[in-house]
Amino acid sequence: MKHPNKEIMMQVLKYSKKYHTYSAFVVKDDKIISKSINTTKKSGLVTMHAEINAIEKASKKLNSLYLKDCWLYCSIEPCSMCSSASCWSRLEGVVYCLDRKDDLAIKSKNHNYINVSIEYIFKKAKIKPKLIKHFLRNKSKAI
Repeated sequence: MKHPNKEIMMQVLKYSKKYHTYSAFVVKDDKIISKSINTTKKSGLVTMHAEINAIEKASKKLNSLYLKDCWLYCSIEPCSMCSSASCWSRLEGVVYCLDRKDDLAIKSKNHNYINVSIEYIFKKAKIKPKLIKHFLRNKSKAI
């Protein structure tokens, strides 16, 4: 499968819309391995971002600490925690739609962002996933 994949990203966006929150999928070959949403409020745990949840589910499903040859598709730019987890899990790449500036324009300006970009995290990492940013950004804004 060639990345980025429009069909997969459209599924991510529809999933976000359905649950009214951020979503992330892990994809290997031509299969979606895991789907997840942000569950921080539901779980009461600040670490339960969509990306972390998707990485955890995929690792369990593949019975592997590392997600070699897998891609993470996200509705929004991963935060510094999720960007780091992408490196540590050895993902092949990350694809996202909206960045933090887009998100702040849509939602409350009271988010507790640590203003560190995914590019900065990847630049400092030993293992650097490929990065495709703003994929289908205009479609995402419309949804």
